[in-house]
Amino acid sequence: MQTFFYITQEPLPSEQWSQDLIAGKPVQVAANETRSSLINWMYQTWALLVASGINCCAIIDKPPADGIVIALSRTASDSLEMPDQPYFIDIVADHQPHPAAHLHLVQNRAYAKRLPNALFMPHWTQPGLLPRDPQRGDRFENLCFYGHPKNLARELQSVEWRQRLQNELGIQFHLQPIDQWHDYSQTDCVIAIRDFSTSPHWNKPATKLYNAWLAGVPFIGGSDSAYAADGIAGLDYLVATSPEETFEHLRHLKENKSLRAQLVSHGHIAAEEFSREAILQRWKSFIEKTAPSLAHQWAEKRARQRSLFARRQKRKLFLERYCWDNIFNSPPPLPLEINFHINKEYLPGPEWLKAWEEEKLVSLEEPGKCVTTHSWIYQTWSRLRKSGIHCHLIHNIPLSGIFISFGLQSIPASQLLNSRNLFLVDIVAHGNPHPHAHFHIVHNKRHARQLPRSLFMPHWPQPYLTPRDPKRGDLFENICFLGDPRQLAPEFTSPSWSERLESELQLHFQIRNSDRWHDYS
Repeated sequence: MQTFFYITQEPLPSEQWSQDLIAGKPVQVAANETRSSLINWMYQTWALLVASGINCCAIIDKPPADGIVIALSRTASDSLEMPDQPYFIDIVADHQPHPAAHLHLVQNRAYAKRLPNALFMPHWTQPGLLPRDPQRGDRFENLCFYGHPKNLARELQSVEWRQRLQNELGIQFHLQPIDQWHDYSQTDCVIAIRDFSTSPHWNKPATKLYNAWLAGVPFIGGSDSAYAADGIAGLDYLVATSPEETFEHLRHLKENKSLRAQLVSHGHIAAEEFSREAILQRWKSFIEKTAPSLAHQWAEKRARQRSLFARRQKRKLFLERYCWDNIFNSPPPLPLEINFHINKEYLPGPEWLKAWEEEKLVSLEEPGKCVTTHSWIYQTWSRLRKSGIHCHLIHNIPLSGIFISFGLQSIPASQLLNSRNLFLVDIVAHGNPHPHAHFHIVHNKRHARQLPRSLFMPHWPQPYLTPRDPKRGDLFENICFLGDPRQLAPEFTSPSWSERLESELQLHFQIRNSDRWHDYS
């Protein structure tokens, strides 16, 4: 089945432009939004696929009678109308989904989960990208924005903002011109904040984040859903929700070399999925396997099934567009109270509480208490409170706000169902996700990918941990398990295992009690 790219706008890029693109050299695209989308999404993709040996055609006049047609939503012809042939794949880009498409390709992974009949395809990263010059070392002087100024928060474009950065932090802020969008050689940090609202910006990609990762530069972004879908805030990029928070992030980056190194290191790992080579392989797999398979499935449908699909698709997209307008026009919501819930019987004892507040060594496992509740609820609430986050520790169900609990199972389902003004956050930990929760926090990254409406949050490491004594040098004598013995394979709890280690390898095997889980000395 033949695949066509529906390229309709003139003028098309020059032959030299195409040769430079295929050679991996920097190329420029005019600032006109429609033409930019057409060239970046359509012409660039077609040219790179053809250069890699994929058999696909570019068409300029009108769509063919059959086959697979890939078209940009904004420029797609009205003749591409379901339920007739050809099989129409809509590249949504920054635009509205085309109501006649059989399939939508979107540039935001979070939006792909929201839009019916959609697949995520990352936008191409910058051609000919120059990474940060390693000779800059630990310098942190140049903060840069790569893109059209309309996509940068106005608060960050003011003279006052630039002067404050220069006077208090010694940082120069640069709006990079279009002919330097590939050049990160002198950049020490990238900023890409569209605004300081809570808008998810469903139609926007995370390309600026990918480019920063590939360039080896720390990145500060806004609340975009695309950033959150592909990155991990605090690990491989930073999120700022106000100009002041943005400034404090820059202050911390200026003062903390290890934080910068962490963001760059984890960004380097995340970037492997979004290199130009990786995106090309994703496109090749889509053209050779996914698209033909979906088109054949469509061809086998009966006329009635096609007609029903078309009607449902248009209805869903109408509702989606209505919601879209509401999302972008609605005022920012009022802040909600954050409540951590713990049953009174699980609250740590007075001596434990006193020691914890004084930052003295404590055992998380207290007799008669729940160690998981200590770790996930009390420890989290107390550390957030000390860091300046306004949140409450409660023992009952409030009338409204955000309700974070490990023990939703202990609350009658009728109370949860009647709490319409509560946003229920379930800390899953070792248990099963609660069916009435609106959101789940899990401590396994793979579990978060499989569980709907969930977020990976790593478990706290051991508080006040004592590291291995460097005086031990090359000694290799003690093998330890630090945890609940029930979590250790039973083969390792038998005396014969310890005896064998001792006799054959001269190794001492220990199962540590909870009061020594911190001690690795």
